[in-house]
Amino acid sequence: MSISFALTEEEGMIRNEAEKFGKVLYENARKFEKDGVPVSLFDQYKELGFMNMDWPEKLGGQHLPFFVKSLVIEELSKGCFSTTLHLDRPGFAIYPLLYIKDSDTKQAILERFTSHTNTFEPCIFIDVDKRINFKDGKLTGKLFYLPCHDPVLVIILQGNKLFCIEDGITASPVLPCALHAAGACEATIDSKPILYEELEEKVLRNIYTRLRLYIASGILGISRASYEYALKYTQERVAFGKSIAHHQGIAFILADMSIEIAATQLSIWKAAWLLEQDNGFEQSALALIQSQECGLFVTNYGVQLLGGHGYIKDHPVEKWMREARTATVILGGRDAAQIDLEDKMMKEWGFI
Repeated sequence: MSISFALTEEEGMIRNEAEKFGKVLYENARKFEKDGVPVSLFDQYKELGFMNMDWPEKLGGQHLPFFVKSLVIEELSKGCFSTTLHLDRPGFAIYPLLYIKDSDTKQAILERFTSHTNTFEPCIFIDVDKRINFKDGKLTGKLFYLPCHDPVLVIILQGNKLFCIEDGITASPVLPCALHAAGACEATIDSKPILYEELEEKVLRNIYTRLRLYIASGILGISRASYEYALKYTQERVAFGKSIAHHQGIAFILADMSIEIAATQLSIWKAAWLLEQDNGFEQSALALIQSQECGLFVTNYGVQLLGGHGYIKDHPVEKWMREARTATVILGGRDAAQIDLEDKMMKEWGFI
């Protein structure tokens, strides 16, 4: 019996389309950072079906495995991660709603997601530090950073609690925290949630599995872009009679970058496969941590291998380095994922 790890024909076609679209994002990344993402690009993205490919069929989705979605996010983020976040914001924000129990309110909210127009800016805020207060049926506090211009719907995860608000949100622009094309704001909230759920552990784990794999796939795309650009640059730059890529110290760095990327890719793919078995929570945390380590390592050396050129906007490696640093703190960063892994190990060892 033979085993093939190659993509299926359908998976390969989808990945190729994502790669083509990713090149459009790459070619216009600086323009999008400066002027914003045009509506026409959102319409094109919507037509390609990337946003809802892993949504249930009852929501108009294609119900494809998340593994396919991860391939798409990786290729698009290789072009421009912040533009991908802008285009796919409903695709990312919908995940918590897929697992909670059905209700009229949930269905009304989902209808807004299925329309997903360019002006619809839903966001997720992971309240790790419990900055938001919930008292007497109202939520108050400040969301210090949201990667959008003007959120119209915010989903807040605080421990095992899920809140969804659409009124009482006062947004103020802030510096874009590297994700220029996605936009950035802080939001003061004084709102009664339109949806409030206390989540069971299994539901919460499924939500975080998808969210973490999404961000991990994005960081992987950024890392691949930085590595491939640095590899090409070092092969073309000549010093002492040969390309600098052939000097031992640089060759070792390039090899380490390639190893980190391969390890991250395999970790994400394994977690995506386990997600379909309803058992990907721990592996998704591992994949996120691995992607964070990869992103910080690869994009840092992506800049350094270009020398002084790496720090100027004539080359895109500086963009990938700053995007990687912001992406690694989304969803609570490494600490939140590591705490979940430590809790699991403590339970397995009988300490809690």
